[in-house]
Amino acid sequence: MQLKTDQWNLIGARCHEKAQFNAAIHNFRKALKIDPNRHDIRANLADNLRRIWEFDEALVELNHACIHGMFDKAQFIFGCIYLDMGLADKALNYFTRKLCVTPYARDCRGQAMLVAGRWKEGFELREARLEMTAWGTPPVPLWMGEPLNGKRVAIHHEQGYGDCIAYSRWLNQMPKGSYTLGVPSQFMELFANSFDGPVFNTSAPFPKDVDYYLPIMSLPHRLSISEMSHQEPYISPLGKFDCPVDPDTKLKVGLVWRSKSGIIDSSQPNVGIHGMQKSIQLEQLLPLGDIPGVTLYSLQTGGKEEIERLGADYLIYDLASKTMGFNDLALFMQEMDLIVSVDTGPLHLAGAMGLDCIGLLSCRGGWPFQGSGKTTAWYPTMELIWQPTPHDWKGAIDELRATIETDLAESGPTKAAAAD
Repeated sequence: MQLKTDQWNLIGARCHEKAQFNAAIHNFRKALKIDPNRHDIRANLADNLRRIWEFDEALVELNHACIHGMFDKAQFIFGCIYLDMGLADKALNYFTRKLCVTPYARDCRGQAMLVAGRWKEGFELREARLEMTAWGTPPVPLWMGEPLNGKRVAIHHEQGYGDCIAYSRWLNQMPKGSYTLGVPSQFMELFANSFDGPVFNTSAPFPKDVDYYLPIMSLPHRLSISEMSHQEPYISPLGKFDCPVDPDTKLKVGLVWRSKSGIIDSSQPNVGIHGMQKSIQLEQLLPLGDIPGVTLYSLQTGGKEEIERLGADYLIYDLASKTMGFNDLALFMQEMDLIVSVDTGPLHLAGAMGLDCIGLLSCRGGWPFQGSGKTTAWYPTMELIWQPTPHDWKGAIDELRATIETDLAESGPTKAAAAD
């Protein structure tokens, strides 16, 4: 097709907006074949390469784009690449205060601050996300952190389930009786059992007995949190579940292999793409059940269909199909000796409950797991296993298997056996 440089660039930009990153890359390459000196198009190419985790190639293209000097767009993309690679200090070299003036750019700089452990600055900068979100018209003003003096705040869920779980740790620092908690229906029972404040369903009408509202991810900034202090388990379910256990079981391993966000939604295609990238196929994890003494349990919401498709009905106990919400899921998790999960809500839940858990993370990671370390300040009982290279889940699963075999050799009896 005979198109001009700017036409190929425009088509590439439209593909980018739809999260069709591979198609965007091909279109930008077509444009650069016609005019290889268009540094702006080469920056577009680099940005889309980093979206599919081709970081080395993205850096090569971006350095080529800057052969005659740095420019703002390239500088910002450099920051994004290093942030995605978990190299926060390098990212901050590019995410300067002078450059990051838009809400999105300030939010990116804030994420880099948090990854670098600069909590107070990071939480403050992440307030920029409020400028990018349509909150409707709450009937009360936004709480800015002023003394409440008997007034109440409606602190409500935002973004993903994992975000809500992670940031709820600071609810216990609110004055007693000072807040009402708004969460999706799946959280209501669990959060009502775990926190002092009354709970309302975010799909219901806004409560009338409050004076302010606050998205939950703004809580650490309003409370002037400046360090990530040791956090005791802060979420606990009510009830008990008797887990089925095979006679030769020594280690009960609960699995979550797919991110709920891994669904392509035309309104948020980037979210869906990343959700797919950080998910694993169940068949890649089933060989863990070959380890003598290991019994696998599915904690994956909606995982029954995949289990049946693989003929794995007798290889993994499907607990998740019995859940009616996160309280049930938490009860099932309590019965596990180890939780293994990709970066999604249940992984945060296991960490918030203080359970032994392993996070299987893509090379890009995801908040708050960006970096490369084995631990995270957010959850003391969590171990992190990263893809060694982009797209390489086999390497991560090999490391997971070795870790489980070591744990099995060092562990005592299962919880069920100990209870007997």
